[in-house]
Amino acid sequence: MALRTEWLNEMVLAITHLGDAKVLAGLCLIGAIVLIIMKQIRNSLLLIGSILVSYGLNLLVKSMFQRERPQDYRLLEEDGYSFPSGNAMVGTSFYLFATVLLYQRY
Repeated sequence: MALRTEWLNEMVLAITHLGDAKVLAGLCLIGAIVLIIMKQIRNSLLLIGSILVSYGLNLLVKSMFQRERPQDYRLLEEDGYSFPSGNAMVGTSFYLFATVLLYQRY
């Protein structure tokens, strides 16, 4: 595709990795530990719960739509259905919840 450039591909991949399951799981674990240390057990459980619920909801909705992934112009090879995006859905849940917690604190 003529619009692709190496630097733009790298930037898009970096942004994509912010929603990867391993990255989100690590950030969620770190956030939960920090919240427990701060004696905010309820918020820690809500943070973990928000990730688990959004992940479960994502799997449910994917199984309902069963939209195949496009075959052309892939930067990454992924399996499973394409809609809704797990990176976007679970990432949004985590980052919005973390933002709310930070806003309440500061």
